[in-house]
Amino acid sequence: EAGSTGTIEYPCEGGAVTATLGSITFSGSVTNGELSLSGTEQIIGPDGCLWQNDHFIAGSIPSGVLSYFYQETLLTDPPFDCWSPCTETGTVEISWQ
Repeated sequence: EAGSTGTIEYPCEGGAVTATLGSITFSGSVTNGELSLSGTEQIIGPDGCLWQNDHFIAGSIPSGVLSYFYQETLLTDPPFDCWSPCTETGTVEISWQ
């Protein structure tokens, strides 16, 4: 969701990574500073239909900027009165704390 904030925790030497962004929990890995994370949720949308939302974060931790990709898949069948799925992309900036 636009404007969400969260945290990414990873070992400096690389390995397993976990993250939260808004209400989404991500898991993945970091190797040589390159991060790859994914998170999935299923929700009932405002249209009353069942959706699967897949979220992905990837990029270079040393650069401080990661890319974000989001895709919706409609699971309700048949899709009467359901909205059309959407795909969004954006950037996530790293703020060290």
